[in-house]
Amino acid sequence: MGTITENSVNSGEISLETILSEALEIEGYPDYRVSPQGFVVSLKKAPRILKSAGCGYGKRYQFVGLCSNGRPKAHYVHRLVASAFLPNPEGKPEVNHIDGDPRNNAVSNLEWVTASENSAHAYATGASPKGAACPWAKLSEAQVTRACTLLQEGVPLRKVE
Repeated sequence: MGTITENSVNSGEISLETILSEALEIEGYPDYRVSPQGFVVSLKKAPRILKSAGCGYGKRYQFVGLCSNGRPKAHYVHRLVASAFLPNPEGKPEVNHIDGDPRNNAVSNLEWVTASENSAHAYATGASPKGAACPWAKLSEAQVTRACTLLQEGVPLRKVE
């Protein structure tokens, strides 16, 4: 069947009842459930799947707003899924998307990692560009090479342009 998305629910490939049968209560939010496929369901009034919004670089990380005692708070969907379904015996602080796609919040695509493991994975998969490909890069590869060459030749740093 592949990755289950909101379109899967809308097209009838998977039902809300199936999602709810696998979903777990979100800690601190008794009116909400999270499924292993990455759906967040509100049980207020009638059960419904919450629409997630994108944020972060490229607006790719999905989040939902949950209310407790009348106070809304934004939560990343991948963290909700990992907290509910993935043990974290080493107490690692970050959640990594194994396939590099931050929109794929299925539990099978998530793992707990350290910050350095997460960064290494992002560079390895190309999710975090480096060098001139980085959108906030100030220098091109050629400019960096030229500056390094000048420094190796003994040109003072203040004179390197």
